[in-house]
Amino acid sequence: MNETIIGVAEAQPFQLLLMYEWGLTVIRAIQQVQSPALTALMRFISALGSELLYAPAILFTLWCLDEKRGFRFGVLLIISVWINIFLKDTFAQPRPFVIDPSVGIGSTSGYSLPSAHAQLAVCFWIHAAAQLSAVFQRRTRAIWAAAISMILLISFSRVYLGVHYPTDILAGWIAGSLVLALFFAADKVFARLQARAQTRVRSQTDDQTDAQVGAAQARAAQARVQGRLPGLAAAVVALAMNELSPHGRAFSALFLGFCFGSMLMKQRFPFSARGEIGGQKPGVKIILARCCLGLVSTAALFLALRLIAPGESSLLRNIPAWGANSPFLDIGKFARYALVALWVAAGAPRLFQRLGLAKGAAPE
Repeated sequence: MNETIIGVAEAQPFQLLLMYEWGLTVIRAIQQVQSPALTALMRFISALGSELLYAPAILFTLWCLDEKRGFRFGVLLIISVWINIFLKDTFAQPRPFVIDPSVGIGSTSGYSLPSAHAQLAVCFWIHAAAQLSAVFQRRTRAIWAAAISMILLISFSRVYLGVHYPTDILAGWIAGSLVLALFFAADKVFARLQARAQTRVRSQTDDQTDAQVGAAQARAAQARVQGRLPGLAAAVVALAMNELSPHGRAFSALFLGFCFGSMLMKQRFPFSARGEIGGQKPGVKIILARCCLGLVSTAALFLALRLIAPGESSLLRNIPAWGANSPFLDIGKFARYALVALWVAAGAPRLFQRLGLAKGAAPE
């Protein structure tokens, strides 16, 4: 057996060493066709499986296509990334190039199992294909073929670059499929609950008389209390995420800020991504303006908060307990990501409305 493997992973069980060796054998066989052009292509495909694609896709869907689908899309990917970080920390499996540096065409940080690129590719492309197929029914086969091809290409690129074993890819596919299945199941349950609630409210409104004003006010107060329950649930979930995975705190913060931002937007200034402006659907100029303004404002907020929050890059780092060793580093990071997500879900849509780039929808 490879001496490097034994030297690096001597504390691992013998069965794992055999699995590592088998995985490295597969990686070496794939890299036999290595060439500069193919490596450049694999790096590009691998980049398509990162936040370089997913974050803009979520923002574009949220701001320009359908705010409800964009919210669900964002929650799906945030939860999926957090689960991947949790599983990586649990298994703590070293990457292939750590055990055998000769296979390291690419490089990255963190543990190996499961592959985040493979897991997110399943979540992103399967979800996108399901949504697009419902709209473009005549192109269903082409849509699904493209989605599956992207999943396979992204996954293959990670093995080719030597940053994942084949077993990491398989585990990523399984984890992504489970997350996606649970997401679709929960989405259907919430849709049924919302439909029942709306039906009950309409029935109560139709039967209301002047003599029932007091009862109606009581029901309204109860509805306000019930309206806070999703926010409480989001806070509890974010707290649990934060405690279970310290390395995933950025994503627990994104989850909390995204959920609270969506609730704030729906209750205070409902935003419609495709709502008519001046009697017309938003055109290309409106969509481009939203994208540019939203991205620039989000990036500016993130950088500003980074310069203010405690840390080595803070402009206030010379203040005692605010520099690189500040005890408030984790709190500052959590607040920074939560506020950015809050801006994405609520601040940017409100800005669009203020500038005449969007029109409000009916309150929910």
